[in-house]
Amino acid sequence: KAKLNISISEHVAQKFIFHPKSKSTRLRIGYVSSDFGNHPLSQLMQSVFGFHDRTKFEVTCYATTPHDSSNWRKKIENEVENFKDIS
Repeated sequence: KAKLNISISEHVAQKFIFHPKSKSTRLRIGYVSSDFGNHPLSQLMQSVFGFHDRTKFEVTCYATTPHDSSNWRKKIENEVENFKDIS
């Protein structure tokens, strides 16, 4: 097993090509969760998603569950730059 993992890692590393971006390009961050509604994660993290410096980061939240009409979900949707429902 260990040898197989190493050979797969080496194979993937050989195919990866790094393309440097300009300093003006924002880093893209994606959060994927089924807990953007009335859930402890949303209650603890609700403002974090909108705190990123938009000149440096492009943040997208991907919800894997439908909108539950909670205030938690609405707050996250309003504060994050991009919010996509992929449920």
